[in-house]
Parts: sequence; C-alpha cells; structure tokens
Amino acid sequence: MLCTILKEPFYINKNSKTYDVVPFGATDLYVSRFCQGTVFRSLPDLKDKLRAIDHCIYSGVNFFDSSNAYGDAEITLGKAIAGKRDGLIICTKVHPFYPPKNENDIPVNASFTREFLSRQVDTALKRLGTDYIDLYLLHNPDGVTRYDDLVENMDNLVQKGKIRYWGLSNHSGKQINELADIAESKRCSIISGAECYYTIAGVGTLNSKMLSKWNINCESLIGTSRIRWLEKETFPVINSRNIGLLAYSPMDQGYLSPGKETDPDSPLHLLINTIDGIAARIDVTRAQLCYAWVSARPEVTSVLGGPETPLQIDEAISGSNMILPIEILDRLNKASRTYSETQKE
Repeated sequence: MLCTILKEPFYINKNSKTYDVVPFGATDLYVSRFCQGTVFRSLPDLKDKLRAIDHCIYSGVNFFDSSNAYGDAEITLGKAIAGKRDGLIICTKVHPFYPPKNENDIPVNASFTREFLSRQVDTALKRLGTDYIDLYLLHNPDGVTRYDDLVENMDNLVQKGKIRYWGLSNHSGKQINELADIAESKRCSIISGAECYYTIAGVGTLNSKMLSKWNINCESLIGTSRIRWLEKETFPVINSRNIGLLAYSPMDQGYLSPGKETDPDSPLHLLINTIDGIAARIDVTRAQLCYAWVSARPEVTSVLGGPETPLQIDEAISGSNMILPIEILDRLNKASRTYSETQKE
C-alpha cells in the first residue's frame, strides 16, 4: 500500500534511511520524527534490547530517549550506541531522586541542586559511554528548587560542555513559560525541549498529585482530560517559544495496543473501533494511525514510543512519518474529543 510519507511517496514498513529529519525547536539538532524509548519493559534479555536499538539505527532513527529513572536503560543505550555515536541524538532525563542501587531499594527524594545535577549528569555520561548529552531534561518538577537557581544550575552543565541543550518533562505550560522567562532575563541557556504525554485517547487524566506538582490549585480540573489540557495550556507556550516537543505514549500506556481487552460498552472501546475502522479503510495498522495522529499535531517535533520488535518499530517509524488526509484527521480528532468528553462523567 502506497502512503504519503513526508514529501515523497514511500512503501510502509520498508526499512530505509531516506526518512527526513526535522529541526528540534530552535536548536541545531536535527531529529527523526520517531524517537525510540529505551525502557523495554517486556524485553528482559539484553540482546533483544540491543537488537531493537540496532534495528532503529538501521532504519534511519537517530533520536533516542532514556532516564536515570528507567533502571539500566542508560547502560543499555550506551552499549547499543558504542561506535555509532556520531549522528545520533541522545536525550536523557534526571528524576528528582537518588536512583536505587539495588532492585528492592526505595528511591530517596532529592532536589535539583547544582551538586545533585552535576553528579547525576556525570553518572549518566558514564552509563551512556559518551562525552556529552544532546538534550537533558528535568524528568519532573522537584517542587523545591528556586527557579533562578534551577536555570543557573542547568546553564552550568551547558557551559561545562556536558550537555548541549536542556529542557523539561512533565511540567506545565506555566512552569515552562516562567523558567524560560528567567533563563532569558539571566542570559542563560534557554529551554530548548519539552517532553509531554500526548495520545489520541488520553486514558490518563489530571489528578491532585499532578496539579500539585504544577502549582495549580483547581479541584474542578481533577479527572478531566490531560491531553485536552495540554492542547489548551501547554501547546501555546511550545508554539510561541519554538520549543522542540517530544510527545510520549502514542499507544497510551498500552491501552491502545492490539490484544488489550476493553469493556465492549466503554467509551475507549468505541474510540478503538473508530480507529480500527479508519485504519482498515486506508490500509494501515492501528499503531501506524495512532503514531500518525500524534505526529500530525504541528507542535509535535518527534513521537516518543517504546516498540520492542522489528515489526513494531517499523510501524512506529512509518506512522510517525505519515501525512494523513485532512478528512481522516478530522474524523480522528472528533473521535478523540468525544472520548475526552466522557472522562469526567
């Protein structure tokens, strides 16, 4: 089946390095439209993880995401890119905790002090086996560090050459805006990237813990659609500041994965039926359509997913690069909004 892939017609699922790369916000980083995550929750064997990353590189993917919160993910990625670092864009994140040394240990909370960040980035560099990180993100707000200090601490890592650019993951648009204003006023390195949850379904809704991290005191928002909030509250900031956006969870934490059972009478089941019907009509898979819907949003630079098999990876790549006809996109948008309207009923 012939589909439109960016500017050129291309056959879906064919391994190729001809997919275009795009600029990541205002940086000089050029990234693939699909970014491979490195958690690999269903792949316990290291060889399978390395094979998956190698398949990505062979297929033209140059963008990889990790975190100090993902167990041995950074170590795995480091082994996979050994001898292949040139041309790859590595994004990793720092969570506000001290990663447990043993599997059964409980993480200890931390704040983003200069000392903590310096130690964590040095450890990440060692695990990744690289001299620098292209994009370093604060995985979640720590709720403690003053924004002035936070901006200076991240700029310190840039000035030392340990990271090229920095950004935020799971932060609100308001937080992104405030930190960006401070960075500009201090003439520090600016916020270059954001990583946000965005998917056609959006099973995850706003909750009190999340709103507290975002410094938002509005109980009426609890239980409402997280992705609709993102569109309204965060996307305008991404647009106005030309920030690169990694949109994660296109398969919505597995809820949209084939084989996942849903209540036949549920709104989610209805949404999935709509997606499958459209996918069948244009002869693509559900996964391809889910990735394509996320990628179609102009604010989204790259779609971050966690496929684990060559077939899943091929679907993710082709879906992320697919351009959907307007009428198809309109139908999917309507189905997504209809699902969101049921979430707080």
